[in-house]
Amino acid sequence: MTSTSGGEAIVNGLVAHGVDTVFGLPGAQIYGLFDAFHQAQLKVIGARHEQACGYMAYGYARSTGRPGVFSVVPGPGVLNAGAALLAAPARRPEGGARTRGPAET
Repeated sequence: MTSTSGGEAIVNGLVAHGVDTVFGLPGAQIYGLFDAFHQAQLKVIGARHEQACGYMAYGYARSTGRPGVFSVVPGPGVLNAGAALLAAPARRPEGGARTRGPAET
């Protein structure tokens, strides 16, 4: 039986939905996820602030019609991304969020 990490499971789901680009700000809690991005050869575009990741994913989705995905660390990272996270569903009701904590690594 082959073991799949949490990061690999998330990436498998993203790839199954046609995601090829992720905007993100890596941190210790999600290194496994970023390793899985690399193994799956997803394009990762980094930023200097969590809010920028969210707005870049939102702009990407609006301009391409493809899913806009971003990943930030739990806790302060999610709070910093909050404005961008809430802007997307306000304009497009199908927007949503998935957060991941250290226990899910």
